[in-house]
Amino acid sequence: QIKRGQRKTVNEKIFPGYVLVEMIAGPDDGYEDRLVKLARRLAISDRVRFLGFVPPPERLQLFVDSDVIAYPAAHESFGLVPIEALLCGKPVVVARESGCGELIERAGGGITFPHGNVATFGDALLAILADDTARTEMVRRGQAFILRELNWKRIATEMEQVYETAIANPN
Repeated sequence: QIKRGQRKTVNEKIFPGYVLVEMIAGPDDGYEDRLVKLARRLAISDRVRFLGFVPPPERLQLFVDSDVIAYPAAHESFGLVPIEALLCGKPVVVARESGCGELIERAGGGITFPHGNVATFGDALLAILADDTARTEMVRRGQAFILRELNWKRIATEMEQVYETAIANPN
């Protein structure tokens, strides 16, 4: 359990001169009240913002203004947030079980962790924030992968091939 004031000491030791601020965007799935109370209990409510839905232009600006994007969701069918973040030049920490965890691993564009493993999640965030060179390389690899593998021309060509195969082999 973290005691009042202890969080500041931990932050100052790990990231001297930085004030860590966490912004939580998107639907809260009913957890916001509990999270607000938790932030108060941990004495970090001055550094946590619950933004709710953020429209695309503002969302992209949040990515640009961030140091790292954390995506611990496990129940997303795909999840564009980490892809958008990488294209905005930001590294990502993603739950392996999320809809895009496998892509992030294949791309080498971030760090994945097992959903629910809070210690590994925290370690991944610290690792990304502590190593500028690794962070820059992850973003470079992730962007190259996205532009090469997830562009609309490639996707359309693959879909055409799926339809052609289905038409040629109706049984």
